Amino acid sequence: MKKKFDFDDITLIPKYSYAESRNNCDTSVKFGHMKFSLPVIPANMESIIDSSLAIKLAKNNCFYVMHRFNVNPVLFTFDMHKLGLYSSVSIGVNSDSYDIIDLFVKENLCPEYITIDIAHGHCVKMKKMVKYVKEKLPNTFL
Repeated sequence: MKKKFDFDDITLIPKYSYAESRNNCDTSVKFGHMKFSLPVIPANMESIIDSSLAIKLAKNNCFYVMHRFNVNPVLFTFDMHKLGLYSSVSIGVNSDSYDIIDLFVKENLCPEYITIDIAHGHCVKMKKMVKYVKEKLPNTFL
């Protein structure tokens, strides 16, 4: 029988801190081959992030994932690299996403980060896409 946990069942006890100020705390996180200043990212949703926010985040050493709707990830990556910034894009698992990976290869362009945006990742389509990206873009952090 499964037991349901709710707020009243769990108590979080903070550890003692030796930091005298928040300024003494390092919130940076290493992700792939880069280190970012915050361990927080905006959702990769069309209503949350756009290219101007991605540029601002990249310039300020923060991680982002550009959503995959109504965006050309190859052009986005080209533009980010032209600005000397890293590129982090989303793809799906259907045929159009395979075409995007092929276009990256054709254009000799490699985003630093790719997120596979899928509701349920423990499936055959996800497994196939991970394998395909790793074969075609081995230097991309997936």
